[in-house]
Amino acid sequence: MERSNIYVDINQFDKAIKDLTDALESKPNDPKILYKRGLAFYRNKEFKKAIKDLDTSLDNHPFETY
Repeated sequence: MERSNIYVDINQFDKAIKDLTDALESKPNDPKILYKRGLAFYRNKEFKKAIKDLDTSLDNHPFETY
């Protein structure tokens, strides 16, 4: 997942999306991975996919509640 951050930093969004999609194979509902992939989709101008991932991330409670 760390490599995907580097790919986003250097504007290689397709590679970041692939890495994050691979990570989701082992953790399909991980909200942090979905969030990062949603942001990569957004930066890659794939807005419908970005919205879907970001909504799913929120549904899976990405933030700890106290």
